Amino acid sequence: MSDLVPGLPYADFVREARRHLHEASFRNSDFFRLHAQALEALLHTPQISGRYGLPPAGRDRLAVVHWNIEKGKQLSGLRQRFALDPDLQQADLVFLNEVDVGMARAGSNADVGRELAEAWGGHLVYLPSYIECTKGLGDERLVDGENSRGLHGLALLSRLPVVEARMFPLPACWDYFDFEEKRLGFRQGLYVLLDWHGVPVVAATTHLEVRRTPAGRQIQAEAFFRGLAAALKRWGSDLPVVIAGDWNTNTFARSGWWNTLRGFVRIVSTPPERLARELRAPFDREPLFDNLRWERFDWQPFNDDSPTASQRLGTVEDLSLLPPALAEAVVRAFQVKDRVLEMRLDWIAGRGVVAAGAPRTLSPGSWSPQSDRVEGSALSDHAPILAFVRLP
Repeated sequence: MSDLVPGLPYADFVREARRHLHEASFRNSDFFRLHAQALEALLHTPQISGRYGLPPAGRDRLAVVHWNIEKGKQLSGLRQRFALDPDLQQADLVFLNEVDVGMARAGSNADVGRELAEAWGGHLVYLPSYIECTKGLGDERLVDGENSRGLHGLALLSRLPVVEARMFPLPACWDYFDFEEKRLGFRQGLYVLLDWHGVPVVAATTHLEVRRTPAGRQIQAEAFFRGLAAALKRWGSDLPVVIAGDWNTNTFARSGWWNTLRGFVRIVSTPPERLARELRAPFDREPLFDNLRWERFDWQPFNDDSPTASQRLGTVEDLSLLPPALAEAVVRAFQVKDRVLEMRLDWIAGRGVVAAGAPRTLSPGSWSPQSDRVEGSALSDHAPILAFVRLP
């Protein structure tokens, strides 16, 4: 294992953090007070690196991709796809959520963002959101080796020159210290100022909380836009902006046994066609879309209506909130063990830009050089999405 920050071995951080049930307790410890400045700097400082070739970006339009890469657990396949898939190779910007550095689950504690930037060819902006105290969830704990640094966060790959990057913390609505995947940190907004052939453009991303409610995601979205306003106050209030991310717009209120039961009742009492529409077009059930309207962002021209993620109900995490016998009874009574919900959780939106082509949801599978297409097993539990923007 290596130092998490200078003078603090990652192993020492994990050992101390595991002594505390809640994040507030850890933050009040003598250990945290000793290292607080360095740890906060780590979680508040975007890291800019790389060139890796940089073919010229388009002058007339930008091709924009967003992808939650599920921690980079399928890193070898991701590297190959980023290097060879024309849909990714034509992109000028690639927003990434769930990007690990020094996590065993990504294979040999890889710097996932850097490896994908090298394979793709572009600048990398990385912002760690969390310092992980475990190897992850479920089967992630069974992988060989131990974490070396335990970072997990947001990234932007860009073929446009990066001028500056900023961050803004989002309010917490889930204590990850009292959870199977124990970690220190917070959801964030990452804001990057880019130079598009002399035109300043802002690219921003965030990953909103899945384990709470639509109202909680709206509160985080409000903070994300406050962070954007602060960045634009420094860079220029009228700049064109492209935002993207996994906003976890699943339309369900999660956490607590009562919300779990209400969710299952909704699933079985809603006609399947209507439920499918609500999950692919969640605008009436996820109030964060009101924030997009108020902030004058458009999303319809930059997204199709395809799902980007799915969930098998018999294995949904929320069932663990119920006593095992009750969870089994709920699955049996509602007859949902093998039912799969398909949701659109990932989005691209813009302000001061217009669509320059039809958006697409891409396959999450592996790239096959032999067949020159995407096929095979999924590289992530989310599909990548592609949009094209230009200046008005």
